[in-house]
Amino acid sequence: MEKQTTGRALPSVLAEGRGWSLFRLALWGLAQSAVTAASVWLIRRASDGLFVADASSPPPLGIALGFVGLAMLAATLQFLNRTETQSLGQRYVAAVRVVLFRQLLALPLDTLRARRQGHLMLRFLGDLGSLRRWLSHGIAPLTTVFASLLGGVLALAHLHRPLALAVGGVLCLTLLLVLAAGPVLQSRVRLARRRRSQLAGNLGEKFRSAPLIRLGNRAEREVARLAQHNQQLVTALLSETRCATLVRGLPLLCAGLSNGVVLLLGLGAVSSGQTTPGTVIAAMVVTGMLSAPLGALSRVFEHWQRYRVARQKLQSFLDLPAMDGDRFPRLRPGPGHLELARLDLDGVLQDISASMAPGEIILLTGANGAGKSTLLQAIARLRPVAGGAIRLDAQDLAHRDGASVHRAVALASAELPLVQGSVDKNLRYFRAGADAAQVDRICTLCRLQSTLAGLPAGRGTRLREGGQPLTVGQQQRVILARALMARPRLLLLDLADAQLDIEGREALQAVLATRPCGIILATQDARWLSHADRVWYLADGQLREDLPAARVLAGEALAARHLGVTPPQREAGKPG
Repeated sequence: MEKQTTGRALPSVLAEGRGWSLFRLALWGLAQSAVTAASVWLIRRASDGLFVADASSPPPLGIALGFVGLAMLAATLQFLNRTETQSLGQRYVAAVRVVLFRQLLALPLDTLRARRQGHLMLRFLGDLGSLRRWLSHGIAPLTTVFASLLGGVLALAHLHRPLALAVGGVLCLTLLLVLAAGPVLQSRVRLARRRRSQLAGNLGEKFRSAPLIRLGNRAEREVARLAQHNQQLVTALLSETRCATLVRGLPLLCAGLSNGVVLLLGLGAVSSGQTTPGTVIAAMVVTGMLSAPLGALSRVFEHWQRYRVARQKLQSFLDLPAMDGDRFPRLRPGPGHLELARLDLDGVLQDISASMAPGEIILLTGANGAGKSTLLQAIARLRPVAGGAIRLDAQDLAHRDGASVHRAVALASAELPLVQGSVDKNLRYFRAGADAAQVDRICTLCRLQSTLAGLPAGRGTRLREGGQPLTVGQQQRVILARALMARPRLLLLDLADAQLDIEGREALQAVLATRPCGIILATQDARWLSHADRVWYLADGQLREDLPAARVLAGEALAARHLGVTPPQREAGKPG
């Protein structure tokens, strides 16, 4: 049975030097608190010098120079803070993106197909954006916000303890209100994500089926459906925005209450002689300085809610069962003997047992949906095995390193399309170090030389999405050549019969004639029977027949009827 791994984890925020970044941000937060305290002291001394005769007050020029120095220091700290926070977020997202991509590459083919492209793009773009904003505008600012708030309250306590207690009470009340709004904001975030994902999936589907929509005269219906999804998304986003704006407004309310409390208590303290006007002015300045970190704290909370949802979605993606064979030993060299032992493939095929000698050609046939592609994908280790085993040279492929298996088993299939880039890049995709002579030999074998000669830059011609400018038939030949370039022990051919042009059929015939290795050809075309040694016939989830190709050519098997092969007519007058 194929071993599938689960539980791939997101990288730690503190790994790869990111912990030191947070430490530096904390130090700069303390430095900003010190700047705040020094500013408060200067304001108090300057105000008392104006309202109260105090010989110890510094001269105006000294106060002005002090403010200039503090402003320059604050600007420097802000520059360092912004640079570090952006670097922290971008570096963490880069690490997460690599983990997600490795998981994507390790997913079984059927699992990957079940994921809508819009959902996958949301993981790689929207969710990673939420993670980056949480680190850059969430965790990192927290290290400075709390330091600034603490420094401000301590500065108030130094000026006038009752004022500090009152402002501290208002701060605690604001934090409680922000926390209470958390579940509501989180539900709005989830709804907006769901609507955005639905719209992305709908658009992705329509991009692929635009010609069909036009031919079916369904443009207006699809436009109406898109308008409905648009309206649902707009409604969800507006609801999220209203909730987020309410959360952001709470710190402003807190700042106003703090100013009112400080002014009311301060005037009373001045009138009773308990403090000086300079102290009240300095306290008012401190509460004004607290409004910025309070506003940042509300945005931090908003980023935290989005981060929680995004992290849950990313972790659920990483928890999908993956075909991770990196910890298994490499596949040892061998001649290419294949054995299927009581193979079970997720209810599609059951109890499949067969063997294939090195260099043999197997014609794999059966009706559409019989499981031909599924079987080839399992042999190529793109699908997990639910039961039984696939052995190559007496080695269970489920317990061998995936990279070494893919070097030994090459699959040519229309479901493995060409990638964007040059034709040469596609030809060498499985073997980047192939020399020019080998590339030329494979291109000749696959009847590609005339095709390449007709391209603007030959093998250097860049292919766009969908393999353009190559025709479908030309793409099939490049796919065939790409698999042959790997020089595998076992070649699996799942090329659609209808997509092979005349040159493609000639290329396939040439490959079968040269027998570069063992070959399994999935087809429903009887013309290839003459090149095969054996025929595997799939029907009703079973391997119904495993016969010499000669018997099928003689019309003696179920596979013969499926392929349309009729028994040869006996000559008249001869006994039956």
